[in-house]
Parts: sequence; structure tokens; C-alpha cells
Amino acid sequence: MDRVRDTNANTWWVYAGDHQVKGPWSIYSEVQVRRSNFLNIWQQFQTRDAVAYRFSPRAQVAIGYVFTYTGRYGDFPVAHPFNEHRTYQQISLRHELKRAGFEHRYRTEQRWIQNYTDTNNYFWRYQNRFRYQLKATLPITTANAEGRQWYLFAGDELFLPYGPNHGTNSFDQNRAFGGVGYRFTRNNVLEVGYQNQFIIQRNNRIEENDHTLRVMWTSTAALSKLFR
Repeated sequence: MDRVRDTNANTWWVYAGDHQVKGPWSIYSEVQVRRSNFLNIWQQFQTRDAVAYRFSPRAQVAIGYVFTYTGRYGDFPVAHPFNEHRTYQQISLRHELKRAGFEHRYRTEQRWIQNYTDTNNYFWRYQNRFRYQLKATLPITTANAEGRQWYLFAGDELFLPYGPNHGTNSFDQNRAFGGVGYRFTRNNVLEVGYQNQFIIQRNNRIEENDHTLRVMWTSTAALSKLFR
């Protein structure tokens, strides 16, 4: 069967906070507002919360929960907006090579996806998915006394379903991204970049090729200092 290509222009607005609680323990909290047709309609709304443990500056593990709402967007929208609940586990590893920094993120997900059988009835379909992300950063200025610094970033994330109920696809999606970041304090970073999101929908007929402006604010301030 020949696939049909669906191209969308999206914007993602993201806050991600990794806030130390005590010693190596931290709480991770993330909110994503994803809009399609630039800003006009919902693509997705997502929240992510986790408990994390940092073994060293180069290694961290986390376990958490995700809620996702997916709207009707694109030329071939789903029949109904739907919700998804996930649990996940991940490990993040960092290293440097000369001036560049690299982060490897390995994540496995357990997904409960709302599937409508008609207008009013639905069931929860269970699936598993593995994700691997590689992100590289390269400073383009020297950090000053306050930690302010400009840098470039680029990366890719691959999504692979496994286990029961994922249909005929052995590939879910891929996200390639790049842009510029600015560290405006030692604990706060703003990144603005482009992302190409390629998705093969579960029906194995529709391919999404989404062009996305991604704006992301990341904070690593300790929890005790957030409200001071």
C-alpha cells in the first residue's frame, strides 16, 4: 500500500525543571504546549513528572509518569481527540569531546492509549516503546562570571515500539533537531530551534512530516531556592 504524506507546521512551547530536593535526589517536572498550523489548533498537551537520582554529574536515572492529550490536526486527523497515560524509566549519560558536550538518553515507556470504537465508547490499548536520544552542544562564547553563555545544539531521537499491540510498524517516529541556546543564569537555559518530526501512523498509511519551531526553557535550580 502506498503511503500518503501529511506535512504540518507546528510550534512547541516547553518548560523543563530538574530541581534538586536533597543530595543526589531531584524532582523533574515538564509541561509542553504543542500547537499545529503554527498556533491555531491543538496538536498535543503534555505533562511529565518524575523522581530522579544522580549518580554523578555524568549519570542520572529517573522514573516517572506522563499525561498526553492529542487533538485533531493535519489533513488526516483522528476521529476523536484522545488521552494517553504513560509510565517510563530512563538513564541519561553525559560526556565531553574537546569543546563539545554529548548526552545519551535511553528511555522505555509503558503506554495506555485511549482508543474510540464509536462516538461514546472506547478502550485503553497497552503498548511499549523504546526511545534513544543523542544531543550535542557546542559553546560559541565563553561563560562569564554569572554563567551567561551562547551555544549551538543538535540531536536526534529515535522511537521504536516493541511488545504486543503496536500493529505492523517496527518504527514509530524520528525527531531531528537543532538550534541555538542561551544560558542566562547558571541554572536557567533558553533554547530556540527547528525540529523535523517524522511519524508513521499506526494505520501504516499516513506519514507525517512535521516542521516545528521548538522553544524550551530549562531550569536546574534547587527546589529550596525556587520561591526565594
